[in-house]
Amino acid sequence: MDARKAKRRAVLAGLLLCLSPLALAELPDLKRGQAALDAGDRVTAEREFRALAEFGLPEAQIALGDLLSSGATNQRRVKEAIDWYYKAGFRTSKGYSRIAQLYATDFTVDPADIDVIIDKLVRRHDRGERALAADIGGLLLARGAGHNLPEVKVWATRAKEWGDVRGDLQLGMLCDVPLARPENPKCAQEHYRAAAKSSTEAAGRLIAVLQRHPELGVSSKVAAEVKGTFLPAERYQIYRTYLKAASNVPQMSVAEVLLADLFDETTKPVRESPALAMALVDRNQMEFDKSIYDPTDAAVELLAAYAKNTGPEAKRKFLGLIPYVRSVRPLEAALIEAEVYIAGTLLPAEPHKAEAALLPWAEKAPAAALLLGDMYRVGYLDEADYGKAVRYYTLAGQSGMGTAWYSLTRLYLGNPGFIPDRVRAEQFADLARKAGYLQVDYLLETIPELQGAR
Repeated sequence: MDARKAKRRAVLAGLLLCLSPLALAELPDLKRGQAALDAGDRVTAEREFRALAEFGLPEAQIALGDLLSSGATNQRRVKEAIDWYYKAGFRTSKGYSRIAQLYATDFTVDPADIDVIIDKLVRRHDRGERALAADIGGLLLARGAGHNLPEVKVWATRAKEWGDVRGDLQLGMLCDVPLARPENPKCAQEHYRAAAKSSTEAAGRLIAVLQRHPELGVSSKVAAEVKGTFLPAERYQIYRTYLKAASNVPQMSVAEVLLADLFDETTKPVRESPALAMALVDRNQMEFDKSIYDPTDAAVELLAAYAKNTGPEAKRKFLGLIPYVRSVRPLEAALIEAEVYIAGTLLPAEPHKAEAALLPWAEKAPAAALLLGDMYRVGYLDEADYGKAVRYYTLAGQSGMGTAWYSLTRLYLGNPGFIPDRVRAEQFADLARKAGYLQVDYLLETIPELQGAR
């Protein structure tokens, strides 16, 4: 084995000596990609990172995932980023840690996906990687902390002992509403204060605790101390957290309080919201620079907030805002509108309107193709159309969405009314793995059991 390794190294050294300086300059470079990203050139940075990521370098896979999961809303490709983090996770726990941080802030993630990452992190932790404790605690909170508070406390305490501020954040949450019964504001204040200078979420929660319990101290003074440590862009996230905890208004109203004065007259129905009067909070307490926030991002966020609500007021605001969003962010408007017509809660369920909103984007936007594939597979438009489902899943998969290959694997393993084809299923499963969607292995293990029970 050692002789073979030595031979390979000698061959590689010879190849490198043969390369000209020009050829070496053309090779992808991680530092060059980072410099391009620092300069705001995302295209060059992605090209450099992707070339090295496809070669198998875990640092590049993480850098590519970080790039894809950051930036303005219309630049983010979070699902693709997760695929690259999975690939990096084979070589370094940083990949799984990145996924944990994304899942911990997205409460729409399937609990089964969270369990997969928890299992991988616990195994790495037990082999000596103690720095993963906070990631595990955060995932347990996202998984449903009401059922595992003692377990969260164990991992949060380990994280605190390791020196990770997220341990204090999680311990503060266990003392705070809505998790604590009864609330222990002094305990929450102590832990949040310990983490506030390094965690925007801890800062926001600290301010909310002080707002609800002025007997603990002068909230405006502490708020001034905390906000002075953050950049203007970070203050927006702090203020959002603060509003959620302190205002006791619906989610869509939190968005309105934050974003209502960013628009022109086309969004007048939004700016007339009574939420501004409902939110009994000091809007200047965590003042942030609104010039850094793109109004079109704000419009998409508001539209999505209305879409998740019901009732005549939410309906009126949704219908009043969607023409504006269609004009500035047509793809996002189409996706949100389709989901509203599919859900049938805010507006009556109208499958054909959902289809009409998505079809113009199916060839250009993998998210639209994936949603169409789901609609045709489950028969949302009168009856199932497996031919169209395969077509649109394939379009989404070819654009890098591993979940589309996963859906095709599930379809060929035996969707009701569809003839199973294990060979095709294995082919699509292999594509899902290559795209980083490793959950497909669990599907292959469980589907035969489901077929036997059917």
